[in-house]
Amino acid sequence: DPLVARLRAIAIPRAAWAGDSAVISHACELFTEFYLNPDIKPFHHDFTASVFEIAVRHGSDINYERIREMYESSQRWHLSEDHRMAALGAMACTKSEDLMKQTLEYALSDHVLPQDLNIVIGFMVSSHPHSKYVVWQWFCANYQQVVDRLGECSALLGHVVGSVIGEFANESMAQEIEQWFGSKRTAAFDRTIPQSLEFIRVRNAWYQRDKDDATLWFSKYR
Repeated sequence: DPLVARLRAIAIPRAAWAGDSAVISHACELFTEFYLNPDIKPFHHDFTASVFEIAVRHGSDINYERIREMYESSQRWHLSEDHRMAALGAMACTKSEDLMKQTLEYALSDHVLPQDLNIVIGFMVSSHPHSKYVVWQWFCANYQQVVDRLGECSALLGHVVGSVIGEFANESMAQEIEQWFGSKRTAAFDRTIPQSLEFIRVRNAWYQRDKDDATLWFSKYR
């Protein structure tokens, strides 16, 4: 049933995000088993992306190194291209700020195709509350390298910019983003920035309006 498959793909990582120790432990065990026995995959292919993400997000740093090895040597583990991209995305789910920065640098290397840079950024900005700030700081420091990699007039650059700035929800970041791009050539993404700034400010307005009610509700029903 495709609906059940979709439900599993949503429910399993969400349970891990919520700290379900049984789900986390089992997923990490399955990942280790698969890594050590490439010819025997101990879980259905629908679970691949979830197992990879949980293993990196909640496991030890060795899982990060192992998932990178699986991405680079995907044939050894018989990974489809989709599952190879899932491995790349899982690298971006690390909780370690040092590994986040390492992953972003890796994404600009010859190991990652230019069109796949946004997979890393897209996963990372939404993986942890602080990760979008790590991505923003890296992007500002490496902007010219990103432009050179993707092309100044490339649509890919616009997609990357949208991913980098699109997850913020506070006015101070909206102002910082607006000011930073003020001195840049933005022809390739001239609509992306105002749209993203509008979304940021809408989220901030919602937060300011409803934060007290939401806090009260969670305090009552936690």
